[in-house]
Amino acid sequence: MTDDAELLRRYADDRSEEAFTELVGRHLSLVYHAAFRRTAQAQLAEEASQQVFVALARNAAALSRHTALVGWLYTTTRFAANRITVAEQRRQRREHEAYVMQNTFYPPVADWNQIRPVLDEVLERLSSRERSAVLLRHFEGRSFAEVGAALRLTEEAARKRVVRGVEKLRSLLARRGITSTSAALAVMLSSQADLAAPAGLASTVAGAALAGGGIAGSTTTLGLIGFMSITKTTIAAIAIALAAAIIAFYEVGRANLEKSALFEATKQFQSDQLHLHAAEQNATTAANKVAARNAKVNAIGNGSRSSNSSLPRDERADGQAFLAAFGQAKSLLRVISKYQLERAYAGFYKQIGLTPGQIDEFESQTVQHWLDTLEVFPGGMHPGEAELPDDQLRSIFGDSGLQAYKDFDRAQNAYGWASSLAQAAAEGGTPLSSDQISGLAQAVINNSPDYASGNSIDPVNVDWASALPQAKQLLNETQWEQAQSAVLLSQVMFRSMAIQKNSGKTP
Repeated sequence: MTDDAELLRRYADDRSEEAFTELVGRHLSLVYHAAFRRTAQAQLAEEASQQVFVALARNAAALSRHTALVGWLYTTTRFAANRITVAEQRRQRREHEAYVMQNTFYPPVADWNQIRPVLDEVLERLSSRERSAVLLRHFEGRSFAEVGAALRLTEEAARKRVVRGVEKLRSLLARRGITSTSAALAVMLSSQADLAAPAGLASTVAGAALAGGGIAGSTTTLGLIGFMSITKTTIAAIAIALAAAIIAFYEVGRANLEKSALFEATKQFQSDQLHLHAAEQNATTAANKVAARNAKVNAIGNGSRSSNSSLPRDERADGQAFLAAFGQAKSLLRVISKYQLERAYAGFYKQIGLTPGQIDEFESQTVQHWLDTLEVFPGGMHPGEAELPDDQLRSIFGDSGLQAYKDFDRAQNAYGWASSLAQAAAEGGTPLSSDQISGLAQAVINNSPDYASGNSIDPVNVDWASALPQAKQLLNETQWEQAQSAVLLSQVMFRSMAIQKNSGKTP
């Protein structure tokens, strides 16, 4: 067998992808499991493994003289896993802190009474474009898409203009000693969109305006006649004004009650979010305990096998025991699973035009099915039977929808590959459009013999020699350059998977 040093030299000198693929296949299991022991998460272990082999490729020439590549790989994996774990912990902490800050509700009406007298004055300090955007969004309750349409902007440009306007308002108010977060100020301003004008005022105003428009063109004589007959009109106007005042008083009182209820509901929501965060930490601890217990079981099983016996395990029973012992973890898994479904099947929902009711039914039944078939094993947990039975899917989608679902599901790996390229391009500052991402996925679908034969796409079997040129045509030069790291790494990983598949090994 060719030694590691020779394979590295072939890669460093000739850029032999076959040599590097063989190295990955030879050492991937060691690197992945070393990373998993430190991160305790499959996704983070995969990320650490990628970083280690990227470093190996970059330093191939120097490492070809290394006497023990395994030792270097182990040490590099340890550093990469530690670095990723620390970064992940910091990210979670920042996200939690940002979430708590962004969802802090503004104090009771006293603060609004501070802002109300000066609000119009500070609004005048905004540019006309920013002021229009803020008024449309927060005072009339328009969506960002509607704001963009009114101002002839894209939805994203409208969102940015509104955010800038609110931030300038916050800064102007701070100069007057009125402090607030931008998020709290935006919530407070949005409450103005819920305040309706008094009932009947619209017709009164419209009538008066139309009448006034006629009087403006009248002669002096007609104007004098109008003045002489003003008594009855004045009495009617006073009655309307009194009625409007009573209605306005009632509306303000009702709005204050609604604000109070909203304030209490928001506090409860924040409390629930903190409990959910605590549940997530408890679930992680619980999963680590289960993994540790299963490791002991495996150790016992290995010892028993050495004496010609085995220790059977029931992963599904472990899963149900885990959910029974940790109720908060079950709630957390529901939230996470639903979010993953929304991301994975958003394109399918749009493709066949599912109603909100059908989407909710599909996600609820799928998540419950996952929890009912959950299996826990030393490397983590997953649903034993991930897909709903056909009869349940048919009852939700119908016959044609069921076939569309199966076609979409078979192409999931293609969309996953396209998303990895899109992420690499976005990180390089050249994001892809949704049409480009769909086109990349279609290039894989068109060159997958598995998909053509009615099976799910296996990346190992894709004709990449044909798929990659088609994919390249969809991107501009900068986007393709930014995506190259993901393309090359995926190719190496797929070749490694093919070697392991042919040899019967798993990483």
